[in-house]
Amino acid sequence: MFEHIYFFTHQTDGENQDVLKDEAYQKMVKMYHLPSAKDTSFCIDGKSRYLLQHPLSLEKQKYLMYLQSFSYMDTGASYYTKRSNYPSILLLYTYEGIGELIYRGQRYTLRKGDGFVIDCREAQFYKTMGNHWCHSDLHFWGGQSALFYNENFANKPPVFHCTQQKSFQTQLEKILRMQNEPVINRDFYISFELEKMLFYILECLKEFHNTEEIPDTISLLQNYLEHHFAQDITLEAMAGFTGISKYHLCRQFKKYTGFSPREYLIHLRLLQAQMLLQSTEIPCYKIGIMVGFANEANFIQHFKKAFDMTPGEYRNTIKN
Repeated sequence: MFEHIYFFTHQTDGENQDVLKDEAYQKMVKMYHLPSAKDTSFCIDGKSRYLLQHPLSLEKQKYLMYLQSFSYMDTGASYYTKRSNYPSILLLYTYEGIGELIYRGQRYTLRKGDGFVIDCREAQFYKTMGNHWCHSDLHFWGGQSALFYNENFANKPPVFHCTQQKSFQTQLEKILRMQNEPVINRDFYISFELEKMLFYILECLKEFHNTEEIPDTISLLQNYLEHHFAQDITLEAMAGFTGISKYHLCRQFKKYTGFSPREYLIHLRLLQAQMLLQSTEIPCYKIGIMVGFANEANFIQHFKKAFDMTPGEYRNTIKN
């Protein structure tokens, strides 16, 4: 496990204050742009192998997911971490022993094959249960990390169980090897592979907690709207299509898509209008009618609200 991956190794026992005041640690924080640990306390008990973020431009940090740090830790009975206000998403995975997580007022026991994904800006506490806990900590941030977490993890229990450890480990080591190898477009590949890892964990969460899928009524309506958006489709017609009341439909559709049915329909029309404005010379007013808006004024109103410019201004911007 973790063959051909170069790690730094650290073995110590003690509280965090000595570590945080250490001159070498302060240099490392500055070099790798690590977040402040002012709201963090921990006790390192055991052996840790770790991998840090390589230097990354501020622009890449803004647009790409990136690995802040990775640790493979073989910890003893005294190990714990207590933290909040730390801009990072943490993916922790248990290989041996037992750990415990306290997060959002809930307590979770972590055994072999268990892991969790949490937002470290929120208060968290995790520790060894018993005498031994072997686990990995992968901290990442940047790009759409916070959005991805909020959309896909924030409203689910944080703990997952991985029945296929080999698949998890293969994807994890792929990311770590990329972190070690200075290749062209490395940061883009790492961002892509981190996202793949998160989608894999979402599948594990789905199996572990038996979370619900998007109901057929909602997915069928989505598909119908995507193929008939130019038609005059009322909320009553949508409710008739799904066979549920329009009030229940609005609640369910918003829950699973983030939009009301009407908002979803309007966005479909606007996306099609954008494409036609970019790729054709059809007059703007005709495009509005073609994609389903009642008249030119209605088209301009919705387009400007969504994109902060009129259809004509958008077309001129694309040309220029």
